[in-house]
Amino acid sequence: MATHRKAQGIGSVLEIWKEWGAAFPDSKATFNSACVSGNLVIIEVTWTGTHTGPMKTENGEVPATGKGMSMRAAMVNEMEGVKVSLTRQYFDLNRMLSQLGIS
Repeated sequence: MATHRKAQGIGSVLEIWKEWGAAFPDSKATFNSACVSGNLVIIEVTWTGTHTGPMKTENGEVPATGKGMSMRAAMVNEMEGVKVSLTRQYFDLNRMLSQLGIS
């Protein structure tokens, strides 16, 4: 939600994940908590990583800064049976960019 970027279909989702992996190849998610209510699964996660590759943004590509970042995020997943039908991820983009020295 922080980037307002939308992906529809597994191909689009995989492309975003590949871009994240290129920018933060050592990225790690630590799952802090989870809650299930009906068809919703809400996950609180801490993302960490080092920005060692190009990062695509809506304003163009940001070259690697070599700096690390750590940010908390919440993922709201709507389920259809055992499959995720919709995910919304909330995180503080400005905090991440600040840690990377990007204004």
